[in-house]
Amino acid sequence: MTVYLDVNNSANVPADTKIQLMPFVIEHNDEANVDKYFNSSLENEDGILVGSFRGRPLQGNVQSVPEGYTGVVMKENHKPFNEDEERTFKAAHTFKEFTYWNLDKLPGLNDKVSKLPEWFEIAKHIHGSHSADEDRSPTKSDTSS
Repeated sequence: MTVYLDVNNSANVPADTKIQLMPFVIEHNDEANVDKYFNSSLENEDGILVGSFRGRPLQGNVQSVPEGYTGVVMKENHKPFNEDEERTFKAAHTFKEFTYWNLDKLPGLNDKVSKLPEWFEIAKHIHGSHSADEDRSPTKSDTSS
């Protein structure tokens, strides 16, 4: 199966969407009235967001997208009939921050989501363009006087 990601239209999609990253699967892939049914019941306790979803307690934190990046929500308009069919996802929304939630534990530095800024920094160095000379440290033969 081939998957295409079309982000060419991302400049023309709604921005500043409130994204909620839930720690479980919700069998619903369409828009929902989150402001009315979820955001309205959130509390902020010592910098931690507290809420619930269908009776399940949640504790969350707002995470910013690293500087120079934009978060993009991708949407598939046509569902494939079989797994060999090509799939195309298009940009539906963009965002600069999102709220991630944990079940039964406080958000912390060991959460995978909290480590995203580190990964972006590592990826920048792995995939960045630079010459081999920039990576070389001076050796004894390089520093002869």
